[in-house]
Amino acid sequence: MGAMVRVCKQVSGGSCLPCGIVPEVDRGAWTTVYCTASYIEGDRVEIIHAYNRLVLCEIEIFGLQLGTFER
Repeated sequence: MGAMVRVCKQVSGGSCLPCGIVPEVDRGAWTTVYCTASYIEGDRVEIIHAYNRLVLCEIEIFGLQLGTFER
């Protein structure tokens, strides 16, 4: 199983919502994770892997500016 990605809000006591799972990939490979929820608001992203060492060489996080999301 790959690493769990969670989006957290510091202002609400650090509550976190699951975003998605980073799939296991071969060394040197790239992958993309999209949040499974349509909208998650937060100010911190956590990547947690409970069983194996997680090595990240590069990470890019994209989101929407507050107030630009239309439901």
